[in-house]
Amino acid sequence: TREVWSEPEGIHLFGYSVSYEHSPSTTSGKTVTFFETMRIELAPSGDFPVAFFAYPSGKGPTRFEQTAHATHAVTFENPQNDYPQRIRYWRDGTHLKAEISTLQGEQIRQFDYRPCSID
Repeated sequence: TREVWSEPEGIHLFGYSVSYEHSPSTTSGKTVTFFETMRIELAPSGDFPVAFFAYPSGKGPTRFEQTAHATHAVTFENPQNDYPQRIRYWRDGTHLKAEISTLQGEQIRQFDYRPCSID
């Protein structure tokens, strides 16, 4: 899975996520199994995120409200969404970590992203 985010543009960050599986039948050797576009809305001051909008497979948006934030971490929740209901991001050194789950902390799926090279 690859996740890419823009620099802040006004009060928004824009991102996309793509998941692949190995597929020798394609020219790239990969088949896209999932894609999602995302948007994070920042407070008017730009100091912290207030909402996360997900567009899985191009559908949406589904809004998740920011429920906690710290210097290097943020949590968004939407109790009405089937799954995920909680989305967490945090920095671990140069890595970006993410976790999705239910509000009860079940069905946890974690992601570990590292900076990509810019060619």
